[in-house]
Amino acid sequence: MTDLRENWDNLSHGPTFTEPNEDEKKAAREKLEAERKKQEEDKRKKEEKAKADAEEAKAKQEGESAQKTENAKEEDKKASERKGEDFHQQRQDRQNPTEEQSKPKDEDQRVKGDLPKENNSTDEKKQLQPRAWTTSPSPWESLSLCRAECERDASCFQYVYIEQPNSPKQCKLGKSFRLGKYLPPGKDGHVIWTSGWMVERIRKWTKEHACKGIEWPDIKAA
Repeated sequence: MTDLRENWDNLSHGPTFTEPNEDEKKAAREKLEAERKKQEEDKRKKEEKAKADAEEAKAKQEGESAQKTENAKEEDKKASERKGEDFHQQRQDRQNPTEEQSKPKDEDQRVKGDLPKENNSTDEKKQLQPRAWTTSPSPWESLSLCRAECERDASCFQYVYIEQPNSPKQCKLGKSFRLGKYLPPGKDGHVIWTSGWMVERIRKWTKEHACKGIEWPDIKAA
């Protein structure tokens, strides 16, 4: 059993893929171009938004950092003032000690200031990558693409590719398998009809569905 035969129609009447006419091709090209432009515009808007968000986050971080620095300076100033007051008070106490102040102190009293902690964490922003624009070839474009479409469909057993001058190209798939018939080539010898079969797939199906013998129904007389 051959898997390909020229000038032959194997009567595949399943899903059909037909070459579009010029108006349909033009409409398809315009649609693809419009979708491409839309993707580029969406990409541009996403990049602009990401840039604006990054600048806003940077400005916010710089503002928070400046505020923290200002707060730290204010705390240092207050601590210095407290130290000055303590030194002045201690000097007066040494000059005029009281009975309570004459007693040794168990622990040194220290002024502790809690400085603000610097936050160096930054938010990670995911850059949205637009999906790449691709177009898939159609089965009607060539015999190999027609066969590939049949191979892709597990229920396809055969196909026929039709390339007739001045007519749209066609790829037809068959969900069953048939032998078909001979059809002559064009006037210039151009092959119009080319049929192909999924030989291994057909053999597997026939093996799994082989007839095992006649099974007569059990009919009981009335």
